[in-house]
Amino acid sequence: MAEVAKQRRLPNKIFVAPACCPRHSPTPQQRRQQRPGQLVPRTGTKRQKRPTAAEDAGDDEDQYQQQDRRPTPRPATRTWAERQERQEAAWAGQLPGIRQQMLSNAASHAQIKQQVSETLLGLVQTRVDTLATSWRLQHTCMAQPTTPSDIEKPFRDEPPAAVRYVGLLSSGTLAIPTVTCLACQQQYTPQAIDVGCFKSSPVDAHVWFDLSVHSSYHFLGVEGLSATVGLPE
Repeated sequence: MAEVAKQRRLPNKIFVAPACCPRHSPTPQQRRQQRPGQLVPRTGTKRQKRPTAAEDAGDDEDQYQQQDRRPTPRPATRTWAERQERQEAAWAGQLPGIRQQMLSNAASHAQIKQQVSETLLGLVQTRVDTLATSWRLQHTCMAQPTTPSDIEKPFRDEPPAAVRYVGLLSSGTLAIPTVTCLACQQQYTPQAIDVGCFKSSPVDAHVWFDLSVHSSYHFLGVEGLSATVGLPE
């Protein structure tokens, strides 16, 4: 009786399972594919067009440009020893001609060297004389002259000292003047450093070397760039 009463309490409802249907309706193209008796199904893909002559030419040109962009293989580089051997062989082949040219032009080269040496030596001597003249003009003496001869000639030139000048491109003898003031007896002698030189000795400065000699010695000797050339006598 309890089971019969329970069945009476249940509502009179009927549950029907939903039918399985696709989410979207088939497209016309899908319907055509499902038609029976159709020999060739229509897939919807377009037939590829054949490239025209202009397109073929463009493809060939692009391929040619790509080939041009490819790096060209570099030739095998020579080693340092091979380059040195090649250079020494070239010098050995040209050495007889160079030696002959230097011998044939030796006289003209000596003349040019002599002219350059005299010109540079004259410039250094001019510097020394200019220093002595400038000292005369700038010297201020507080002593009063006592004789008419002192008024007419307040300075006296002492016998010049001879020193040897040595430069990179010139060498020779310089006359170093000494000026004496007759009023105060003060003397002036140009120094080596005043004209761009350094003396050979602090006691007996009989040689003045140009500062360029010192710089070149440091550059060629100390820094290891000195060179020795053997020429025929």
